[in-house]
Amino acid sequence: MRETNHDSRKFKGQAGEHVTVRVKADGDTKHLVAYVLDGQVPARVLPAGQAIEFNLKNGSGAQTPLQINLDFQPNGTYEIVVENVTGCPFDTAARRECRNTYFGPFLLSPIFTFTVE
Repeated sequence: MRETNHDSRKFKGQAGEHVTVRVKADGDTKHLVAYVLDGQVPARVLPAGQAIEFNLKNGSGAQTPLQINLDFQPNGTYEIVVENVTGCPFDTAARRECRNTYFGPFLLSPIFTFTVE
């Protein structure tokens, strides 16, 4: 898996490739996270300490959007990490992961897009 655009949270990988996304509430942030994978509603609650895992689709160019809903009560910070990634300009420790940090106090719903090469 490789990151193709950090600001717009876009990734590309091989057909059927396994994807793992971790969400961590930092500091005193109460973990209130839900997600919508590939448009499948209603949103699923993501318990603290668990990861979102799925496989990329099989067709070239097929996309899997992942919307992560972050609630901040009252304020806080979340870190979202996509594992086993190359090409992330912020992976300065060469961990093969890409991190995005989000700050409250308002509800945020960033969308990550995973595309088959």
